[in-house]
Amino acid sequence: MANNSLFDRCRTNTNIDSDVFVGIRRRDDYYEVNFPLGYHRSEDEKGLRKDILSLINVLAKNTDKKKSEIYVGLNQDDPAGIPVQAYLYLIKDFFERGYYKEYDTYRQVAKRGKIDWSRTIKTQKPILQDNEAYYLDFVVKKTTINEDELITIVHKYCVYESFDKFGWLFTSFVPPKPKTGLTRKIMLSVVKNKLQNTFNDRNKQLFRNMIAVIKAMKDDTDSEFRYGTYRFEYVWEKMIDRVFGISEKEEYFPKTTWNLEDGREHDNAFLEPDTIMLLNGKVYVFDAKYYKFG
Repeated sequence: MANNSLFDRCRTNTNIDSDVFVGIRRRDDYYEVNFPLGYHRSEDEKGLRKDILSLINVLAKNTDKKKSEIYVGLNQDDPAGIPVQAYLYLIKDFFERGYYKEYDTYRQVAKRGKIDWSRTIKTQKPILQDNEAYYLDFVVKKTTINEDELITIVHKYCVYESFDKFGWLFTSFVPPKPKTGLTRKIMLSVVKNKLQNTFNDRNKQLFRNMIAVIKAMKDDTDSEFRYGTYRFEYVWEKMIDRVFGISEKEEYFPKTTWNLEDGREHDNAFLEPDTIMLLNGKVYVFDAKYYKFG
């Protein structure tokens, strides 16, 4: 069986023949990370983890539906594609807070606890002494964790999905897969209802990420999970343009016109360079190339 070391999961593709995929993919329940040609990976695990998160961030910002495998097999009502950021958020939140739980409040007669004075006065008989009333028993408030709540069950499933997809990036721990017996439609309804009825900002963020994860779930088992692209040259072009380019580069696109013998003119289409950069009063044209020299 393949080694589970983070280093053993990572490789840099050669960009030769079919070895062009950049991103994360699963093969036979084993995840591997493919970095683009020319990328120099960190030599320590902390740095390598940052490299992987950086790769995920770059793909999320610069990959679109036409050039990517990110969107393959997903429903049309989920334009965000595979919700990597939601998976990562749920993992982080689970490490910090554990499973989301609802708390039930009930009251009982006891000698200790948080006293409900209104209920105590109405229901308990005091002892009178020296014109003062003394209560030997009180109505107190108690809270219990309701782990049978649907929202807790759904959260457990979302946490499992998140660890199954990206937990290996942080730890070898994988929480048990819960048996929900719930359809995706029911799980969405449960979480959306909680989202509409909570005023806690952190819980709102949790529920929104849960919704993203549920929407990305498939009814069948997908052993060919992929997050990335086979056309990294398009990502490279966007990265170059983001760093060096100007926002209104269309104004600098060159265009030619044919002057025909009969006096008519025919305008040709604009040439569209990858990047236009302005520096010290000069115009620079960048043509981004993603391949090994020679």
